[in-house]
Amino acid sequence: MKNSPEAPLSRGAVLVVVLLLLALVVALTVQSQFAARMRLARGRRALHEAQLREAAADAVHTGLRLLAESEGSAVAHPPEAWLPPLRRLLPSGIRTSCSIVDQNRYFDLNNLACARDERQASLSAAIVRRILVLCGAPRPAAQVAALRTRTARYGPLCSWHDLVSVDGFSRDVWTSRADAGRMPGAPETRLADCLALGATTGVRPVPVNIDTACRTVLVALSGLAHAQAVERLLARRTVTPLRSTREFLGLLDKSQAAALAPYVCVNSTVFAVRASASRAGITRRACALATRREAGPVEVVRWIRD
Repeated sequence: MKNSPEAPLSRGAVLVVVLLLLALVVALTVQSQFAARMRLARGRRALHEAQLREAAADAVHTGLRLLAESEGSAVAHPPEAWLPPLRRLLPSGIRTSCSIVDQNRYFDLNNLACARDERQASLSAAIVRRILVLCGAPRPAAQVAALRTRTARYGPLCSWHDLVSVDGFSRDVWTSRADAGRMPGAPETRLADCLALGATTGVRPVPVNIDTACRTVLVALSGLAHAQAVERLLARRTVTPLRSTREFLGLLDKSQAAALAPYVCVNSTVFAVRASASRAGITRRACALATRREAGPVEVVRWIRD
């Protein structure tokens, strides 16, 4: 029996269909392998990040333990990092770094939210405004007004993300350096070197440690008219630590000194324990804001992670 002329065409069509089906199977297989690899990569990255977060948290706990074990019922120290970065290389290849930062050397922006009356609120606002002026902020009065509106409506700022959402407080404004001079010979200062978000409870202000605060903060506290007196105080501080707030408050008249007294101290009790963990180009950070009072253990009041 002779083959039909249409038989080769039919066989060719079958071959094309088979090849198409084979290509589809291969494509599905490749897609499945790619999806599996992506899931595996995501799983590995998630595990990697979890290990980094755990290592950063462990480093913070190490810092808290060092803070708790330090001598003295109240921690006092010179105007430098309370604990220089403590670096470790773990057996897993993770590198960690931990430091303890004296938060009382800064003026706490959340003092704006804990004023008992309008007089105290105005004093907090005036101090912040002076710091903004000394750091070369673009619109000090408007920025302070925006901060007061924000804290009056929503309460204390909980994070730096809250701060940069306030009108006039972009990241560039926060970290850029300007001539803190406006007074001759003054060093360059950033807002980040003068202001902090601390552990205010909404009842009383977080005081500034006059023994560790920078020149800009001290001038902002006392007022621009007392800049030269602050210079003399700083000179004495380099020789011997300030043991009482009387030397600083003595620069002011009695009514000013009484109003400013809750805002100054000579013993730091609020600290930020900051840690990072990195490996293979990935870094995760953790921070604990802790208080250490004259009696009692170290208390963590805020925990921040990436």
